[in-house]
Amino acid sequence: MADLVLSDKLVPDAVLALIPKTVQIRIAKKFPGNAEGAQTEMMEAAIEAAQRGLTVVRVRLILLASLGSARLT
Repeated sequence: MADLVLSDKLVPDAVLALIPKTVQIRIAKKFPGNAEGAQTEMMEAAIEAAQRGLTVVRVRLILLASLGSARLT
């Protein structure tokens, strides 16, 4: 089980609700002009936690856009 979950702010609350309440969750503070700073902050938190022997999990939401049309059959 994870001790610390690092999450993008786009991850739905329903997904985050699946994480046990005993696990610390940190949400990335990304906004225009701060993406690099937010990434650095998340990496520093991950490294610090791992150095303390904690298990760290990164949760991201990835949206895939279709470049053409597709049909499921």
